[in-house]
Amino acid sequence: SPLCEEARSRPTVAGLFFCLLPAACFTKRRGRFAHDSAVSHAAHFQNCAAVLHTTLPFRGYSANFAAGMGNTPFAELDIYAGYRFNDYARVGIGLGPRYYFTPGNLRRTSVKWAMPLVFNVRGNIIPQDYRTVIPYYSVDLGATVGDGFMLRPTIGIRCGEPRSAFLLGVSYMLQNLRGYRNETLDDVVRVVDANNATSSFALTLGYEF
Repeated sequence: SPLCEEARSRPTVAGLFFCLLPAACFTKRRGRFAHDSAVSHAAHFQNCAAVLHTTLPFRGYSANFAAGMGNTPFAELDIYAGYRFNDYARVGIGLGPRYYFTPGNLRRTSVKWAMPLVFNVRGNIIPQDYRTVIPYYSVDLGATVGDGFMLRPTIGIRCGEPRSAFLLGVSYMLQNLRGYRNETLDDVVRVVDANNATSSFALTLGYEF
């Protein structure tokens, strides 16, 4: 209805008022118009439900956490917080401890823990509408404390409601690690510091709300 269309362009509370206004105006209909009025009200409320479904969930603050394992090998637990602009775009920041099972093979340190700090952009690839399973994308851009630059795009499946869903994704991670390399000088092999760009894949499982 025109009033429901008006609701789409107004804040949530105002939208609810404009949707329910016709019901308050016409509840006293009687007689031969009663049946038509009931049908009209049913269609109107159905339209209102669609309006609220599309206006309530998609704006506001959001958060999610994810756990993953990579073939480097490592395991991590990531926490993100940000703002949801619409169904397709959420921006935020994230951090999470990462544990390297064999750090000596990758990083010139015996410390097994690392801490990535990232800027994150994520969203749905297709409209959610009334779907419960949809594809999503996510991109992390930042750095790992003690190592360096990190870029991680992710694509996966989102299962659930707009404000409550499980995430299953596959990530490609480009990570600069402060490692080492062998250098030969005058037939003598020495181990020297080096910044190594490493590529790895990870499987992540998370929850978004």
